Amino acid sequence: MVNSITLFSYKNGTTVLHRLDARIKLLLIFACGYIVFSLPPVPCAVCIAAVFIVSFSAGFTFAEQLSALKPAAYYAVLLYTVSLITACASRIPLPSVFIPQKSDMILSLRLILTIQFTSILYRTTSPLALRTALEQIETSARQFFRLKKTGNLPVSDTLSLLLVFIPRVFDVWTEISRAWKARNGRGGIRMICVLFPVLISVCMKRSYLTALALRNRRQ
Repeated sequence: MVNSITLFSYKNGTTVLHRLDARIKLLLIFACGYIVFSLPPVPCAVCIAAVFIVSFSAGFTFAEQLSALKPAAYYAVLLYTVSLITACASRIPLPSVFIPQKSDMILSLRLILTIQFTSILYRTTSPLALRTALEQIETSARQFFRLKKTGNLPVSDTLSLLLVFIPRVFDVWTEISRAWKARNGRGGIRMICVLFPVLISVCMKRSYLTALALRNRRQ
């Protein structure tokens, strides 16, 4: 079921994408992120379809892929709502007022493609592999530029915390939303208003505990 899928969670597998070196995937994701936001609409739509096929061949069902695109759907609805309000305020005649802006459609397509690439990275790479890859990249960069280590938190630790924090947010939201529904709570705006402060509180607590664990490991 789609509702049981946690967004951006690692899925164990033995496909080519799973076996690909995490360092290569990290470099590719940064390069693709730069290229995506310069793509025209048609090539962007073609790439979206291609990524769907590649992800399906790598063992990810269409339900899982569609579930990962929920943030893009919410953002597209927000863009359309703002555009609709702006059009009404500008007194644009019907039915033109309901036609989405071309810029919003292009931005939504680019966001979908970006989330697809990000989802592939998280679904095929474990948090430990991401952390190890970042440490190896930092070590190689320090050796190449002959940089000395400082007493501060390494860049690789900071980046790994940032990368791992994204799927943790969705994990926390899945947990608290399941608890809400288990108590016969209904979805909608009320659920979001009630659970959003809980999400922030739990995420801050887990971040604090993770920071303490890193500090103790370095001592």
